[in-house]
Amino acid sequence: MIRISEIVVDTSVVAEWILNPRLNSKLTKLRHSAFEQGVVAPALLKYEITNVLVKRARDLGVTEVTFEVDKFSGLPIEFDFVSASHNEISRIALAFDLTAYDAAYLELANRREASLATLDRRLAKAATKLGIQNLA
Repeated sequence: MIRISEIVVDTSVVAEWILNPRLNSKLTKLRHSAFEQGVVAPALLKYEITNVLVKRARDLGVTEVTFEVDKFSGLPIEFDFVSASHNEISRIALAFDLTAYDAAYLELANRREASLATLDRRLAKAATKLGIQNLA
């Protein structure tokens, strides 16, 4: 099991947890750790996951989307509602050519001295440059 004081998860990882029944061993261990010790994410994760599921509605159907939303609601994710520094998010976004949404995950990991779990290569690369460990 991965033992880190805190882990920030992003949409790419959570979407895999929800939609992919065949996770690789790293994501399986990470999900197990999440259920053991919890993970944290910016509050915007709720909207991003809902958007992923809505976009998949044509493939999944409304009933399946509702089921997947319920599955997401059952994940042990602490949502960070603290007012993040918009200046810091802007600085990170501009420095690494990221969206403000992606930069919010890095700001949270940096502020809480946490590791990050992302499958997004650009976000992972930016995390490395900021000295934030990527666990995915």
